Amino acid sequence: MKLNNNLKNFYTAGIYWAIFYAITFTFLRAYALELGASKFFIGIIGAVPYLAIFLSEIPGARLGNFYDNKKLTVLCVFLNRFFWVLIILSAFFYPQNPLVPIIFFYFLSEIFNWLCDPPWTAIVAEIVPKKSMGRYFGYRLRATEVATIVTTVITGFFLERILTGIVGFNLFFSIAIVFGLVALYYFNKIQITQKPRRLKYSLKEFFKAEGNFKKLLNYSLFFNFAYMIASPFFMVYLLETVKLGYDTYSLIISLETIAMIFAQLHFGKLSDVYGDKVINFFSVICTAFVPFFYLFINESTAWLLLPVSILSGVAWGGYNLTSFNLLLDNTSDDKREVQVASYQTFVAIPMIIAPLLGGWIADNVTIIFSGIPLIFFISFILRLLSGFFVYRLQETRVKSDASLAEALKQIVHIHPFNRHQILAVRRFLHFKKK
Repeated sequence: MKLNNNLKNFYTAGIYWAIFYAITFTFLRAYALELGASKFFIGIIGAVPYLAIFLSEIPGARLGNFYDNKKLTVLCVFLNRFFWVLIILSAFFYPQNPLVPIIFFYFLSEIFNWLCDPPWTAIVAEIVPKKSMGRYFGYRLRATEVATIVTTVITGFFLERILTGIVGFNLFFSIAIVFGLVALYYFNKIQITQKPRRLKYSLKEFFKAEGNFKKLLNYSLFFNFAYMIASPFFMVYLLETVKLGYDTYSLIISLETIAMIFAQLHFGKLSDVYGDKVINFFSVICTAFVPFFYLFINESTAWLLLPVSILSGVAWGGYNLTSFNLLLDNTSDDKREVQVASYQTFVAIPMIIAPLLGGWIADNVTIIFSGIPLIFFISFILRLLSGFFVYRLQETRVKSDASLAEALKQIVHIHPFNRHQILAVRRFLHFKKK
């Protein structure tokens, strides 16, 4: 698809951001384990971004209403990168107990990351045409996922075999900061026409949800709890129970991401034909079986990680592609900052509680299962029930006469790759000859 300068810059910024994110977010919990963190502490790390969302979304929307969206976003993103410098320094200035300052600076980093979310969303809504939203985000997501694969594999290999220990982690976190600043450079090149509207919103408007937006909010509240009660502990389970090294762990993450790429080649086009709801429904049901199959994975059955990771990649590929579209589709142009802030604030609540509860359950509760397998089973049941909430949503972006059964049939149907799709895959994987 043809891209204007704004979409090209947004695309490029996304690639560099993916490198930053793949190193920092993916390996922060491994870094904490290296420093001796407990499962409950890992749960705290999992909850921190969502506590930041809860505290910063509404102030972010109010700031975006009075100040330039782009300038506000650039400032916040810069501060987000700056606090990662302090995370790195914590291990050197607080060698006896670095985990507490690391959590504190990580929290401040995430505050600024999410403070700019409402204005950032308004910018994205302006520069991405609605009629090609599914294809463009599929295109951009595939590129960021390739960057994530390469970065994760390289980082995991070096941390396991060459630059082991705290020094290795901090070196890669430093590299990540550089890529994060390059991403900011390209985002700053985006040209927007939006001006601060300086509208006066009462506080109660941030807590008002009606119609399909309310249904979307209810669904997200439930599903976010369902997946976050287990999500922070997959890495812990793989490293401590399955006994994977960082390099093998990185390959598993990369396999999942490759599956996302191929799934989104399929889902991106179908979302523009059948809408986002049906693909989201299919994806949510598939995510439920990921923690279920993990119940059968241990050191002697580690080979099961291959098909389960592919399933996870397909499921989250469809979910990631459509969930953001559903949010844009169910917020109005004149109230988008307020509605996005309201949405993010509410859905952050279960994402704060769930990992803390999951960590406590893993350390203290036995009901048939114990430890991390127990929270995998709980997450399986809750994710399945989330499908009911998706089914109640109304499709607003695409009007299709196809039945749910027909749309699902197309989703699970494997279409042969045509020449253009093959060339696209080769280009994304850097296999195209110069």
